[in-house]
Parts: sequence; C-alpha cells; structure tokens
Amino acid sequence: MEAYMSFRQQNKNPDHAWRMNFRPALLAAGLPYFLIDEDHRWNYVLNHGEDLESGWNPTWITQLQAADILRLLTSHYENHAGLELFTALKKRRLFRIPTLSVAMAYTTRIWSTMNHNDLATIEQRLGLTPPEAYSQLLIKRVAINGLNLEPYLQQDPRELLIQNLELRMCPVPNGFGGASWPDNYICIGDDGCGNYYCISSDDPSCAVLFFDHEADIFEQISENLPDYIKYITDLLSRVHNNSPSDVDEASRNGKSMPPSPDAVVTRAEKPRESVLNPITFEEWIAFVNSDNELQMRGFRSRVNPFTLEEFRTDCPGLAILDTQPKPIEFEHAFGRIIVHRPGEAALLKLNQIARALNASVITGW
Repeated sequence: MEAYMSFRQQNKNPDHAWRMNFRPALLAAGLPYFLIDEDHRWNYVLNHGEDLESGWNPTWITQLQAADILRLLTSHYENHAGLELFTALKKRRLFRIPTLSVAMAYTTRIWSTMNHNDLATIEQRLGLTPPEAYSQLLIKRVAINGLNLEPYLQQDPRELLIQNLELRMCPVPNGFGGASWPDNYICIGDDGCGNYYCISSDDPSCAVLFFDHEADIFEQISENLPDYIKYITDLLSRVHNNSPSDVDEASRNGKSMPPSPDAVVTRAEKPRESVLNPITFEEWIAFVNSDNELQMRGFRSRVNPFTLEEFRTDCPGLAILDTQPKPIEFEHAFGRIIVHRPGEAALLKLNQIARALNASVITGW
C-alpha cells in the first residue's frame, strides 16, 4: 500500500482516474475489467504481478498485448522499481514467439538430424509408434527457403524427446483440457507461448491439433502434415516480415537474459535434460518420508491480504523445510528438484538431497 501511495504522489493524475481514461485501451490489451475498476485488486496485481482471486497474470495475454500494457504503464508510472507487474510483462514480451529475433534464432540454429535409431529411442521412451508419414518427415528433415521449421515443427531428436517427456511429466494435475497429456499424442512442436502442436499416434493421416493453454482445449488446425507445413510457412513469412519495432529491445542491443536465480537437483548436465534421466516422483516421496526436516505438503497456499481468504493449488511434488520467517519450498517437477532463490539453508538441504539421490546441484543456469 505504501508503494501504491508513493506512486499516486509521483504522478500528477490520480491513479484511478488514469485507469478510467485508458480503460478501453487496457481492456483491449487483455486486462480484465475488475483489475481496472477495483483499486485494491489493481494495487495487488501492480505490486505482485498476478491477481489472487482470479489467477490472472501476464501469461494469459499475448506478446503484443504485454507490449501494449507496458507502453501504457510506462507512460503513467515514472518510477516502477519493485512493481512486479512490470517485470512479469517484460518477461512475457521477451519470451513470447513469434518475434523476429527469436524466430531467427530458431530457424537459423543448427539442429541435429533424425535417424532410425533416434526414432526407435523415441518410440521406446514414449511407448508408442509414430505414424509412418510423420516418421518419414522427420528422417527427411523439412526446411523452407533454407530455414528450419523449429519450434513449430521440432525435428531435433533430443529436443523432441525432452518436450514430449516434459508434457507427460507435467506437475499440474488436469493441465490439458481437464486431463493429463494423452498417452497417444505426440507433440510435434510448439509456438513458444505455452501452446503445442500435436498428432495422434493412432491417426495415419496425421491431422494436426493445436492445444491452446488459455482456452484449455485441443482443436484441429490441419487435416495432414503437408497442410501443416503450409500453415507454418505462412506463419514464418509473417514473422520475418515484422517491422524492426516488433523486435524486443534486449535482442536489438545484443543482450541475453540473466542466469536463473533458482537451484536444481538433477542427474543431467543441464536442468532441462532432467527428464532423460529423471529423479522419479517415487524416489522423491521416499526421500521426504525418510528425512526428519522436510514435510510433504502437496499444494501451494496463498492468502488474499484483503479478505484473508486462503487459495490452494495442487502441487503433488511440493515439500517444505520449516524455517523462519517462512518455509522453503522444494518442488519435484520434470525429473528434478527445484528451489526458487535459495538461501544458505536451502543450498545445504539441496546438497544433502543430491548426495542421497545420486545427483548434483546446479545454480545460475
């Protein structure tokens, strides 16, 4: 509240009046009406980057909408230090695809080529047989005008396997249309925005489905792979025809994202590859049960500071270390143990976990 009052003093126009003046633009950019209209909810989302009551956060909007909101907020808030909404919007703008810079990074990168041994490994790890048309396409490796089709059509064997294993290990219950990722679905690519393209191993025609994480539905976008290639070609042509203003500032200046402040326990050299040699959920449960400091919680809990109402979200692999001023969360996800912004106590426990599970601790990845 103190931060909110200080910003009201720093800006000539009252904060509420500004939101009312720009209400149509804020709505068009994806902000829900209740965040714009209700002062206490706006104050909370501004400072924390999300709305507790609805769950709204910048992952619900597109990259362009995030950029629009940032422009509006920047014009009003001269000083936005400590305001998490700005941070969350910047991350959304930087990581969303397609932007020209990110698309170029994918399409010009040197990817590995699929062979029959790679296909056999994927079949064995996923427990399914891909349709013949899809297998042939992977072996052939399709490119358009010398550009790769990643990430929309992932043809690198290692990346394809990691992506599909991650979806099957998703720690969010009922995360795909009210259920877990279907066993017979093969994710063939993504758009970098949390949405996935997939086919069914039972469909020889390879009709391509699109999973929209915002609508939480699968919908068919093409009847076969050739039609999907045309779809990607059109998409990439529009991406590469973007104006320079569509390229994010960090990419124009040659800057890269800073290292992650998180730490993980993993059996892989890189955290994202943890799914290839995972710490299983059963191993994690057994360790927590044998440890005299960790407690298995299985959910995240947040309290609305205005109504004092508690909100819980399922998180089956979440254990806590009961420390002051607040517990430290240790989350099992995607074959690794994750702690956000670990302090000394968390790092000591992570190293103990790593020794017990024949793994190692990686920080700053």
